[in-house]
Formats: sequence, structure tokens, C-alpha cells
Amino acid sequence: DTETITLAPFDDDKIAHFVAAWYTASAALGNIDPAAAQERTNDLQTAVNDVGLRDMASNPMLLTVMAIVHNHRGTLPRETARLYHECVDLLMLRWRPHDVRDLKDELGVQDNDLYSALWKLAYDAHENQAEREGTADISEAEVVFALRDKLGGLDNAARFCNYVEERAGLLYGRGMDAKGARIFTFPHRTFQEYLAGCHIASSSRAFNRVVGEKARQGEKWRQVLLLATGQTVFINNDAERPIDAVQHLLRAEPTDEEGWRAVWLAGDMLLLIGLQRVEADEVGQDVLPLARTRLAALVSKSHLDPIERAAAGRMLAQLGDPRPGVGLRADGIPDIDWVEIPAGEFLMGSDSERDSDARNNETPQRSVYLPTYMISRYPITYAQFTAFVESDGYTNRDYWTEAGWEHKGKRTTPYLWNDPQWHIANHPVVGVTWYEAYAFTKWLNELVQQGRSVGAGLQTRPYEVRLPTEAEWEKAARGPDGLIYPYGDKFDATKGSARETGIRRTSAVGIFPDGASPYGVLDMSGNVWEWGLTKWRSSYDEPEENDSAGTARRVLRGGS
Repeated sequence: DTETITLAPFDDDKIAHFVAAWYTASAALGNIDPAAAQERTNDLQTAVNDVGLRDMASNPMLLTVMAIVHNHRGTLPRETARLYHECVDLLMLRWRPHDVRDLKDELGVQDNDLYSALWKLAYDAHENQAEREGTADISEAEVVFALRDKLGGLDNAARFCNYVEERAGLLYGRGMDAKGARIFTFPHRTFQEYLAGCHIASSSRAFNRVVGEKARQGEKWRQVLLLATGQTVFINNDAERPIDAVQHLLRAEPTDEEGWRAVWLAGDMLLLIGLQRVEADEVGQDVLPLARTRLAALVSKSHLDPIERAAAGRMLAQLGDPRPGVGLRADGIPDIDWVEIPAGEFLMGSDSERDSDARNNETPQRSVYLPTYMISRYPITYAQFTAFVESDGYTNRDYWTEAGWEHKGKRTTPYLWNDPQWHIANHPVVGVTWYEAYAFTKWLNELVQQGRSVGAGLQTRPYEVRLPTEAEWEKAARGPDGLIYPYGDKFDATKGSARETGIRRTSAVGIFPDGASPYGVLDMSGNVWEWGLTKWRSSYDEPEENDSAGTARRVLRGGS
């Protein structure tokens, strides 16, 4: 028996090391001179740092494919399907050209025959063993039987099988079965998935049907269908069939988890096709708003598991998140979804007998009265904070405290602003100091005083926009009865993005509806820490101080 080991994703340092080691080894073998090797190293390292390729480069197998293609082509395609197409073409037809010519003459076939034979083999193998981790095991008899019609008989199929194993490296032997016959497999599951996707892409009349069927058969077909989409769009230059397939996937309202996974797949397919192509297509113009609506329902109603839902949320950010309170109004002003917190008393602080994790600075628990106020349903998103950045937020001193203006210095954006792993339109903005959070609310309040709306429901009375006090934040999060968490007294990793949830990064706001507070406010436990107006104090026996002057530490609540 053999054990399948999955390599962890490469970080930036490992990617850079791999690229340098690749061309260093190539130079040591005499395949390229040292100066050219260094030039290629620099070029490939620059290419894989591109936003469109960074996620692909973190996959060790994909990075190897990228290095092979870059080494032999001198360029690097941005799309996964095009990368695999270049690599398979290189291995099949360019690596040993004389052998290929001999083989084609011997078999009496053309390039397309060789490709379609391999595609069909991969598709059948994946269909029969889709639930298997890693690559499929294919007996020699299965290989020959699957290829005989494409290649003109059993003898030709056997010769092709030997060539693909011995020369091209696209199949390799994995030992013998009980009868002493060879067992073949693909060099990596992603090659199997790509080749199976090519088979789907080659079937023009059955494309919609196959995508519709396989989309409901689980995660094992997801990558195959995305690669089939990429092959159709970027190699076959056909965006219409994938757009039609997306329309087919979205036609009916989902009624089960398989249906919601199909919605998730449809969104990824649209991104792969490209928004420009989709918006230029007559069917695509109808499909795109429907996809946004379906995906918004997916992320806001607890469909799929948290990690999948978070991935769908990132996708929705790229397609355009239509949910109220997440982005901007048509006039470019943040659209805040305000939640009213009714006047009344609530329990503030922790009871150590009820909460074993209570800290001394959270006691004593006591009853506090607050008048009616409103609070945003979600944390402020990157889309909303961008409006502040692109306005006069960092140049108008009126929004800033004296200490804040001095602390900001020449910065014109928050910390981490240009880091793509955080900067996602519908995710909460991070890297924001208290001074910047305060300045944002002053800017928003200035818009209000000018008569501009920053969300529905507030136009009928005068109001001030500011950070919540600690008491205001806590009541909105815990309700009147002092819940330990917004959703109850027992921690639940499925009700907020915490370390235990497994997302390991911020997530789109509002994707944990089951974690809502008693008033319906979201993301108050998990995702990001949230600033309050109040100065930090060692216990609740000390009075709450909410003036904005000075450099005192301020309250952070919520947990990330």
C-alpha cells in the first residue's frame, strides 16, 4: 500500500526558494547559463507574485507546472487551464518530437486523436473513482479498452499506453495487480482533473447537461468543472457555453446543500469566464445579477459549512456584493444598515460564577440603563472605508484628534491596506488604529450634518454618528440579559469566525447569521476586534470616560 501525502501550501519565502532552486539546478545541469538562469529566476518570481497567480503558485504541483512552462515557453499564462494545456502540450508533443512523429505515423492518428484518447481515459477514471483521495488506479486492461476506439484497436491502444508512460510522463506505473497486470495512474490528481475537464469541454452538445449533473455530485467534481470552463473559454475561445451552463445552474431556487454548492460553483465559473465577457454577453447580462442574489442568500443564511461559505463570500466580493449595509450607495457614500437598540437596562460585565473565563476587569456585573440608540449591523468593510480614503479622509485635519493627526504622519491609508489577503471589498477593514476609526466616524458624521444619508431609517430625526461607547457596544452584543456570547452562553465555532472555525483569515461580514446578537447585530464575536469610544479601565468600578482627547488606551471588543 502507498500513502498519499498532501503538501502544505507554499508561503512567499518557499515560492521564492523553489523558483531559485529550479533555475539553479537547471544551470548546474548545463541546460542554461548562470546569467540567463538568474534572469529567468527574477522573471518567474515577479510573475508568480502577480495577484492573479499568487494563489496558484502556493500549490506545489501548480508551481512545478508553472516552472516547466516558463522554462520552455518563456511566458506564463495566468489561467490554470491554459497552464495545464501548455504543460500537457509540452509533455505530449514537444518533449520528444521525433518519438511523437513516429508514434503518430505508426498509429495513423492525428494530434487530436492523441489528446482526446487521454481526455476520455482521465474522465472515465475520475468518474469511477471520484471519491478516492489522490489519483485513480487504472488497470492496463482498462487503459487499453478505453482507448481502443479512439486509436484504432487494442494493439494501437497498448502502444500508446507505453508511450504515454515511458516518454510523456502523463501516466506512470503504480505496481501490479493480483493477476500481474500493470496498474497506471496520473502523476498528480490535478492532471487527472484537468484532462477530465478537457473531455467535458470537447463535448459541445452535452456541456450543459454534464456540468449540471456533476455540479450536484459534490466537491470531487468542482475542480474538474472549473478546468472544463477554463479550457472552453481560453483554449476553445468559447464563452457562450459556460455562460449558458451557469444560467442552467442558477435557474431553479436551491432546495438542498447540493443546490447551494451548484450556486457556489456558478459564481466561480463566472469569475473564471471574466466579468467583461459576461457583461458583454446577452445571456450573461441576465445571469450576473441572479448570481449575485443567489450568492448573497448563500452567505447570509448559513448554507454550506463555514469554510465553504467564507470562500463564497470572497467570490461575492469580486462579483459585487448586493447586500444592504455591506458596500456603498449609488452616490458613493457608505450604506450602513442601522439596527435600533431599544432603551432600557441591561446586565453589563461578567459574573464569575456563570462564566469561568471572566476576567477581573470585566467585573463587577451590574445593571446599566441606556437610552435608545442605533448601531451598524456589520463591522465597517473595506468598500466602505475606501470611500473615506478616496475622499479627504486623510487630508482633512478636522476629522482627526490632535494625537491622531500626529500619529498618522504622512500615511494616507491604514496599515496592511495593500495586502490582498485582507483587502477584500466585503470583509471588515483591518490595520485601522483607534485614531483612524474615530476619524472615519467624524467624516461620516460630517456627511450627515450636510444632509447626506448614510443608511435607511435615520432621516427623520437629527443624530450624530460616532464610535459606540463600551456600554453601547456590550448591550448590542449581549442583549439585556448579559449573554456570554451574542448567541448564548456556550461557545460555538460555527457561529462566528474564530481560530477553531478553521477559516484562518477574516471573512465577509454577516456570513454567520446564527451568531447574531439578540438584536440582530452580526460579527460581534469573531472575525475582527472592534474599537469603542471608551478609554480602557481596569474594572467597571471606574467611571466610563468617552472624551476623544489624548493618547489613552481605548476599548477593544469582540475577539478576532
